[in-house]
Amino acid sequence: MKFKVGQKLFYVPSYRRQAVGHETEVVKLGRKWTYLSNGERVDADGLADGKDYSSPGKAYLSEEKYRESVDAHEQWIIFKRLSQSYYPPGGITAQDIRSAMALLRLEAPND
Repeated sequence: MKFKVGQKLFYVPSYRRQAVGHETEVVKLGRKWTYLSNGERVDADGLADGKDYSSPGKAYLSEEKYRESVDAHEQWIIFKRLSQSYYPPGGITAQDIRSAMALLRLEAPND
């Protein structure tokens, strides 16, 4: 992500089970870190610096982008569960599977 001073972001802490997001603002840009008005610093992907520990949160361009990310994660979990079957569902071809993999930007492992 590209940040600029004064830009509003939606920050979601990761240390709570039900994280409550809040608006924050970019106050300073560095080479590696972007500093926020809530006291956190984030990398280019919006991931907050946890020093030597796990990240304390993540900044998103907006609350809408955060909700889209949560929705994508939930749908991915559902999608992964669909692949537990040994055989593909009836009527699904190898090309259908290749097309789905291409759409999801997945590559088959090299054996």
